[in-house]
Amino acid sequence: MKAVASVSGGKDSIAMALRMWEMGYKFTIVSVFTEFEFPAIKQQVYRLIETTGLPHIVLEVKKGTWDRWFYGKISKGKLKGEVRGVRFVLNKSLPYCWYKREAKDKLFRKINKQFDIIYIGIRYDERKRIRNNPKFRYPLVEWKWVKEDVEKYLKEKGFWIREYDLFPHTGCFLCPYQTKKAWLNLKTHYPELFKIALKYHLDNLRLIGLPLIREEVFAWKEA
Repeated sequence: MKAVASVSGGKDSIAMALRMWEMGYKFTIVSVFTEFEFPAIKQQVYRLIETTGLPHIVLEVKKGTWDRWFYGKISKGKLKGEVRGVRFVLNKSLPYCWYKREAKDKLFRKINKQFDIIYIGIRYDERKRIRNNPKFRYPLVEWKWVKEDVEKYLKEKGFWIREYDLFPHTGCFLCPYQTKKAWLNLKTHYPELFKIALKYHLDNLRLIGLPLIREEVFAWKEA
């Protein structure tokens, strides 16, 4: 049976794939990069590929995908014709990100159709996120690995990077769902990336009157 491991570059998926390779699993590494990954996170994926020598599929989202949506017009409903921007930033009841769906999930689904088994890096302490799909396998859950197990393993293997310490989630650095601490770390340690986020923050305020970045981030001053 043909198997694939979904690897984002985050600590859980890296630990899962590296340990599976050590255990003799046969699979293809699949990664989809958006326009807003941390450079070190992308490098983690390429390092994993180089270390394991496993077959791989790495896709880059077409440049401008975010801009076409962000600056585009709403096509239906009460707000039809208005600039879309980011309107869900203050609504925590919305669990899903449009950009993740368009920039990653659709591509993953297309690739996954070619495989019989899909390995996903969800930990044992996150098993409530497991989805009932006969193709999906969750090795970290099977091994009962929790956050501490993943961190210990990656540090032992020399696969730990500072982004794992600074950010609870290492997806898009532009993500409006980030915590205040994550935004502050982006502002402090990655000023060039923060400038990109700031551009969209200011445009979001100008276009629809809502912030993208938490306002308290701008009031914070480094000691």
